[in-house]
Amino acid sequence: TGDVVDPSNVGTHDQLLSMSSEEDASKIEALSAKLGDKTAAARRQAASELESLGDTGAAALAKQLEATDATCRRTAAEALVRMGNSAVPHADALANCLNRLGEEDAFLRAEALRAFQRFDVSLILLHQQVLFSRLSDKKERALVRGLAARVLARLEGGAARFVDQVASWLDDPDIDERKRARELLASMGDVGRDALALKDVHGQRWVRTQLWA
Repeated sequence: TGDVVDPSNVGTHDQLLSMSSEEDASKIEALSAKLGDKTAAARRQAASELESLGDTGAAALAKQLEATDATCRRTAAEALVRMGNSAVPHADALANCLNRLGEEDAFLRAEALRAFQRFDVSLILLHQQVLFSRLSDKKERALVRGLAARVLARLEGGAARFVDQVASWLDDPDIDERKRARELLASMGDVGRDALALKDVHGQRWVRTQLWA
């Protein structure tokens, strides 16, 4: 015969599970709050502990991407980048970070792009428009634009239309933007370097071709 369960112990077991769940939730909440701590050491420790929780920690970190505190948002994004595959289910949340255009979120945008550098190409395709918005914004920080260029370059042949748009900026009246366009193309892998090779040296203008039509 099987073991007989004492009915009097069932409630106690459920209570213990409930207590454990509540304790875990309280711990996660406390760690999440520390992501915005004034001291870097406290932020790193909290992020590290959340990372150690695997998918549960990743979900908690993703939630903090919407926190009111910019430091908290950035710390959460940094941790998700380190978590690799555990961050994949939160690609949408990271993509949404790219729509936070305030200067205080410049590094948040950079971290979100670093996450996409590690994601499968299918996720880059899914979010290609918001990714390109960071590349095409001429007021965006150079760091962010460069990261966006490298992410989109992972599309290889699919990046051609973005490369063509970047190439058009070589005609920009602003000399700094023309220089930046060269740098961006150079960072976009073979397809970007191929575009640079089409430069009309004599006319000092960009050559349009049907190469990527």
